Amino acid sequence: MSVFKIVFERLVFEVCVARAFPVGGGEFTMIRKKPSADEVDGVIGENLRRYRTMRGMTQAELAQKMGITFQQVQKYERGYNRLSASRLFRASQILETDPTCLFEGMAPGKRKTLIRKTKEQDEPYDKVDLHIVKILRSIENPEVKKKALALLKSIAKS
Repeated sequence: MSVFKIVFERLVFEVCVARAFPVGGGEFTMIRKKPSADEVDGVIGENLRRYRTMRGMTQAELAQKMGITFQQVQKYERGYNRLSASRLFRASQILETDPTCLFEGMAPGKRKTLIRKTKEQDEPYDKVDLHIVKILRSIENPEVKKKALALLKSIAKS
């Protein structure tokens, strides 16, 4: 029996099975396609990475707290996979942020229209940036925090 004949018979068998057991609303589909990630998932992933790094958290730490693998966090951050609503909500709780913050960068009312980012937003945070954020977050007195921020602003101007 030739390879062609074996492949052909297998294909005919799969078509017959698909017709006998339709998937979905009466359609004769052999494979149910999973919806692929799109631009929105990329924006959510970028924001997930940004908030994770701002908290000084590794992908492995976030993954462990979410109950998933760090590879899955990588896929979310790169926009390869979609976050379900429950995982998105859980991630926002772990990162101590509002779930809507993960949608920053999207134009309101238009699902796929993204707001153009500035060059500063595209640059990743380095360890010094994260250290400054941690120090500022640790200051409990609001007046002291304002003065520290004013000092940083004056240093940045000079």
